[in-house]
Amino acid sequence: MRLFVAGTVVLLAFVLEQHFAPERYHAEPLGVFLFIACMGVIAVRRMHRNEQKLLSVEQEMASARRIQASILPEREPQVPGLSIVARYSPMASVAGDFYDFVLLGANRVGILIADVAGHGVPAALISSMVKVALASQRSHADDPAQVLSGLNQIFCQQRTGQFITAGYLVIDPSKRSAVYAGAAHPPLIVFQRSNCIVRRFENNGTLLGFRPSEKYSNIEIPLAAGDRLLLYTDGLLDASNRAEEAFDSQIDERIAAHADLAAPQFADALLADLAAWSTTQEDDLTLLVIDLATVPAGE
Repeated sequence: MRLFVAGTVVLLAFVLEQHFAPERYHAEPLGVFLFIACMGVIAVRRMHRNEQKLLSVEQEMASARRIQASILPEREPQVPGLSIVARYSPMASVAGDFYDFVLLGANRVGILIADVAGHGVPAALISSMVKVALASQRSHADDPAQVLSGLNQIFCQQRTGQFITAGYLVIDPSKRSAVYAGAAHPPLIVFQRSNCIVRRFENNGTLLGFRPSEKYSNIEIPLAAGDRLLLYTDGLLDASNRAEEAFDSQIDERIAAHADLAAPQFADALLADLAAWSTTQEDDLTLLVIDLATVPAGE
């Protein structure tokens, strides 16, 4: 502001001198030049200050990205008879998606997937709370409905103003069975290798954090050797092409097309199909692929 005032005063002084003082030489152009120079210095200073702020924000986002990465599982659990693969792709530096695994003895595993409404830092902060909330449900982690009810109670008490969709799956490969409960989450997909049929299991209650009295229920899913299960967030379904067609319409066909691939290659191929379908990522995306061994452990 001082520089702006000084430049303005100098310009006015030279303009007045040009028009009212005895004519000796043309000084007004010099005043205009000095005024423009002052404006240039102001612009450079502001640009430098904005760059410093941007650098600070980028450093904070990098820290947030590292923190969020630390709350996600470092690796997929090793469960006899199962092959588990996770793919996580945030739309921005941080995301509202979250997933975690709960080992239930040597032969069972609980798998939680959650999607916080919104994007960016606010959603990422809530997703970090999901990990802490899930840890508090460890005593009954073998009951998906009870886990979701417990999480719902926690987030209703927090009153964060952001709601969460979630699905929780307990799978026992030795018994070839799974139990699933959902909270307004996209349906669990099961690909039955024996007849190449894609089935969906929804069984959803309302969003977590919306209604404290909400009741969730379990659905038991019989499995067969070689079956493939998919848990995912809506970034997979809602991605659209130029004709505004959602990728959801292609899911069954793509799952069947890549049925012979192992879980890691299948996940990569499905995401490659998604990238070819929609050139821009419009939402956070998480994909979990769980394959039941063709010959279950112990047989």
